[in-house]
Amino acid sequence: GNEKRFCELMQKKYSEIIVEREKGIDKSTKDDIRMIKKSDYFVCVAEHTSRSLNKIADLKEVPTLVINNGINDTCKRVNNETRNYIRKKYFLDRDIPILLFAGRLDEVKGVTYIIKAFKKMQKSYPDARLFIAVEGSFPNLWNDSKEHWANISFTGRLGKKQLFEFYHIADIGIVTSLHEEFGLVAIEMMMHALPVIVSDTGGLSEIIEDRVSGLKVPVKTQRGKRYINTTVLSKKIMFLLENPEKAKKLGQNARKRFLEKYELSVFKEKMIRLYTSI
Repeated sequence: GNEKRFCELMQKKYSEIIVEREKGIDKSTKDDIRMIKKSDYFVCVAEHTSRSLNKIADLKEVPTLVINNGINDTCKRVNNETRNYIRKKYFLDRDIPILLFAGRLDEVKGVTYIIKAFKKMQKSYPDARLFIAVEGSFPNLWNDSKEHWANISFTGRLGKKQLFEFYHIADIGIVTSLHEEFGLVAIEMMMHALPVIVSDTGGLSEIIEDRVSGLKVPVKTQRGKRYINTTVLSKKIMFLLENPEKAKKLGQNARKRFLEKYELSVFKEKMIRLYTSI
């Protein structure tokens, strides 16, 4: 997700690259560019992909389209009675704030920043709960959760039905990746009219309109390392908890945006239009 570093890397000669991982990035990217230049159309899932590649390669001769990924609208709206029933099922009081992260367990997903921000806001919301729905081994995250274990739950990977139950009862969804090509989890949360906070990077930055269909937190770079300011993140979480009507409006706008741009029928229509134009 570090576009500046990516451009610097692509301008170097292969022999000048020291880090082995960056040699792999250099080779695979140049292989991709050679393939793209032989194509009739280049389809990106997000604008930032097209922008980044055009900075390092002349792709003017290749027609480029952005067609966002889409998912089928499988959301079943529920009333407060059903929400209270689901909370009771998981032994959760009806009034406690619930925050949710779902996705792959990977450093780039920024889970450690969510935990640190949650710990800061717990001084004001001691009963709040954070659910982290990921699969894998996370001893480092357990350590990050120190002294807050009673309020932070690692669920493991959830099936679709259970995950959707958490979408129904959560107050806020958080997707603060350091980089995200697109952001399907954020799209699922928007589908469920869940107020979302995302990092202002990659595809996530394009999916959410800040303060309209969600909130954004900036991704900073210091000494070559990308990070999220956890104080800013904790303040945005508390803003939504302290302003439930505004949070509700963000969720409603998020669902509207999902239906207009990311529902599967929109994706199908754009792909069919592309295929019939060839």
